[in-house]
Amino acid sequence: MSQKQTYRFEGTMTAVTGLTVTRPGDTFASPQNSHLKLSSQGGRLPRLGPKREDVPVYFPATSLRGAIRRAGRNLIRRAVIRETGNDTPWSVDTHYMLSQGVDTTNKTINEKTSGAFGVEAGLRDANPFLSLFGRWKLPGHFCIDNAVPEEFDCVYVEGRGARPNEMVRSPEQAQFLDASEAKRLKTMLEQDSLAAQETGEVDRQIKDLKKQYGKAEDSDERNEISEQIKALEAKKKNIKAAKHGSKESIQRTNEGFEAIRPGTRMSHRMIVQNANDLELGLALASLREFARSPYVGGHRALHCGEIEASWKVSYWPEDQDRPIVLGTVKLSSGGFEVLDASGQDTLSRALTLWEKQSQAPAAKGLDFERYLLVG
Repeated sequence: MSQKQTYRFEGTMTAVTGLTVTRPGDTFASPQNSHLKLSSQGGRLPRLGPKREDVPVYFPATSLRGAIRRAGRNLIRRAVIRETGNDTPWSVDTHYMLSQGVDTTNKTINEKTSGAFGVEAGLRDANPFLSLFGRWKLPGHFCIDNAVPEEFDCVYVEGRGARPNEMVRSPEQAQFLDASEAKRLKTMLEQDSLAAQETGEVDRQIKDLKKQYGKAEDSDERNEISEQIKALEAKKKNIKAAKHGSKESIQRTNEGFEAIRPGTRMSHRMIVQNANDLELGLALASLREFARSPYVGGHRALHCGEIEASWKVSYWPEDQDRPIVLGTVKLSSGGFEVLDASGQDTLSRALTLWEKQSQAPAAKGLDFERYLLVG
């Protein structure tokens, strides 16, 4: 294998469509003067600090890395299918290991690596994909950073609106129901309307109690208010459970969620560290595969999540006094480009090496099913 190097990818990622991700614990309510006007139930973007609207947002590396890893998995699976002729070449265990680095066999728990030197080398050479993206106790060489918007005012609310009841909006649809279903529909509409009124009143009572809780100074008073809130939430749940059809109201408002505005540029960095040419080539090929569908985050049904990106790639050899720029890598739904700098061919050569190896990976000594340090 070639001499190992660390390659830096530095550049920008741009939101082509609204970009959003919702994680547990990131929610909070808007202040009174907010133009976003989201409650504590509205979807929020991660913050670079306290959970407040005056704190800059970012798009998390975990979502980016997961999307690129899955694209790379698709790439190597296609290579294995092409070589073996087997359309279903992997076990469930292999799928989880390659997709998420999760060991569903539990064999890695018993690996003895304490005090061992160079024990990872065999696994990394045999399975460059796992070497890049890692697993438990095997750090990946492909390090992907958060994407941070270059401007603060880049957040808007997407998905806000109302979901109508189709049978109320288009009552002529009832003509396509038989008599028994038409009767059932009438019951559902009546109960849905009544439940919406009842739960709306309960919500107002809960909101008032939460205001009282915030003003209460005595712990006993707060405990009493908490019990009242719990009782009202149970009442609301029972109202929904008692009605026919959907437990949630069919006709309802959609509060929406925070998203990074289309056209927003974000600074972004990646590192492929301590990698040989094959790992660099596989990293580039994974990015190319990701460009087939460059989507990250949530709410794909609203066409959120499309990105495009451009990175300058460099490395710093030990015998040089400054980094050497190798070229530029660009991706979008329109294609993927590797543009070598003048006098350099490291990037295109690495990608070509991977393409040759991927024509017959097993014949070249690669084993994407291997995940244990001792083969």
